[in-house]
Amino acid sequence: MVSHDYEIEGPCEAKSCIGICKDCVVKNSATIDMDTNIGIKFVAPENRKERGAILKEAYSIINKERQDQYGNPEDSFSTIAKYWMLYLDKVVSNYNPEWTGPYLSPRDVAMLMVLLKIARESHQHKQDNLTDLIGYAALADDMA
Repeated sequence: MVSHDYEIEGPCEAKSCIGICKDCVVKNSATIDMDTNIGIKFVAPENRKERGAILKEAYSIINKERQDQYGNPEDSFSTIAKYWMLYLDKVVSNYNPEWTGPYLSPRDVAMLMVLLKIARESHQHKQDNLTDLIGYAALADDMA
């Protein structure tokens, strides 16, 4: 079951209304479903971030916080790529002696990290997954 961070606005003066009757919808400029004659207006809660705030957060992380911690992403991802290539070469060559090994670029590392964040997010939502995903995608674009 998916939950959304929205509240229904209303109700009107009608005793049975919960804010979705035609009068409430018209008063609140909401959309009316013509099949049911019912409309719902969604109002974002006050604690909701401004639209696009995650982009600013990801930008700050990849240009300051992470860069200060791990250095230039091209250099860091190049090192990660070398370790991953060694690991993949070792594992795959055990099954296929003719394996000549993979080549991974720093951009490949960024894209694989995007996939890692998608996998984590598909298990359970965590804001950090999405923020990092955006950051890795931005770095992959910079490395294209």
